[in-house]
Amino acid sequence: DFCAKCGKCARECPSQAISHGDKIIHNGYAKWPNDVERCTGMRVGNKHGSGCGVCIKVCPWNKPYTPFHRMINWTMRNVPPARRFAIWGDDLMGYGKSDKNKKWWLDLEDVDGALKIPEK
Repeated sequence: DFCAKCGKCARECPSQAISHGDKIIHNGYAKWPNDVERCTGMRVGNKHGSGCGVCIKVCPWNKPYTPFHRMINWTMRNVPPARRFAIWGDDLMGYGKSDKNKKWWLDLEDVDGALKIPEK
């Protein structure tokens, strides 16, 4: 199972809300248990009210739809031994790392009870 070997979402989660352990069966689906309170606390419990999404951003399956990435996805699906190299390459390319210049949510303003991106 690719996700069990990868674990980038759990490794990079800033609130450590995603389990590093085994899957559990929940409502008939095998999934990794998430600590919803930790995740929510990270997303809305800070003074800036940031949206996170790091788990989605770092997933090797969530990449641009380019010929290069389609080739990598095909390889990961059809050549299981190559999967560990895909994870290594994903890390090497810097996918999922924070971009300090793109943290727009840190500047959100409260306008009539709603968070808005300030006009520049």
